[in-house]
Amino acid sequence: MAASAAGQRLGRRQKIFALREWIQATYDLGACNTILDVAGGRGDLSWLLCNVDGVDSVVVDPRPTNHSSLLKVFLDDDFVRAIKSNDDEHWAEFWVAATKRALNVDSPAVAGAPGSNGVNSASEARDAVVKAGLLIAFHADQATEACVDLAILLKIPFAICPCCVFPAEFPDRKLPDGRRVSKYPEFMEYLQNKHPNIKTAELPFAGVHRHELDPALAAVSPSARSTVLYMLPGDFTM
Repeated sequence: MAASAAGQRLGRRQKIFALREWIQATYDLGACNTILDVAGGRGDLSWLLCNVDGVDSVVVDPRPTNHSSLLKVFLDDDFVRAIKSNDDEHWAEFWVAATKRALNVDSPAVAGAPGSNGVNSASEARDAVVKAGLLIAFHADQATEACVDLAILLKIPFAICPCCVFPAEFPDRKLPDGRRVSKYPEFMEYLQNKHPNIKTAELPFAGVHRHELDPALAAVSPSARSTVLYMLPGDFTM
């Protein structure tokens, strides 16, 4: 698919194509053991990466998906802490609780989703995470900060496109000058402060203004964002 003109408004699937093109141009996908596609929804991006690009990609999302490789859990602070513990028993306990929690997610069934709907083994899930060669998160909502933390912890190159801020759910986020993180620019600054080598890039599409859908969202997240925060493999050793 040819790159779209800058500023063009696209649907979700077309945005995924734009993100994939940017990823192909930015990373050596052939060097990636596994890609983690966090909050991957129906698995459109992972399907393309697996079936068109020949790269193993695993969706991390509590919702059902069309993609067969799925870690059906929330990627949150508990997930990061369990990985950081580097303790098999701790991770196994977390995995049992996390998969049970995901069973309570109210989400419509996805046509064609596999019956097993992904990875069930705690050890297999942990291996997929720690051996990942790239982490992608496109508008991952509440999982966004945890994605950055996990990638930095494991030194996994990442491409993360933040969107909503959710200040009420994360009241403890603060900038170095003490300002509370409540709006998108502050959130971007907050995330970039996590590592000095985090870069930014712009995907070639315009945001759909959230206030057109729900006026209550306009103050905290005025548009569906197109800025990518990313790090390359060499950025962790600079």
